[in-house]
Amino acid sequence: MSKDKIFYLMNTPVPFKALPNEQFESALGRRVDVDMPFGQDVPSRAATRGEALVQLQPGADIARAIDRIAKLLEEEAVGVTKGPERRGITGFFGRG
Repeated sequence: MSKDKIFYLMNTPVPFKALPNEQFESALGRRVDVDMPFGQDVPSRAATRGEALVQLQPGADIARAIDRIAKLLEEEAVGVTKGPERRGITGFFGRG
């Protein structure tokens, strides 16, 4: 798999970071695409209510991170499905 097809997400499931992003990025040789912050009690409350976290508290840091992931994946999917534009009968001849 190509490295440009891999997304790196730094998950912080506890209130403190065990490893700074910079240290991880240095070891990896690549930037982290998304930093998933500690969600406080937002994920638990959303799950208990059966609601989407991003709808329960859309302004929460964790909800914004989830939106960022969705946008990155959508951009990747659109780029993959769009493909090269074909022109003319066989794709070689341009139209006026």
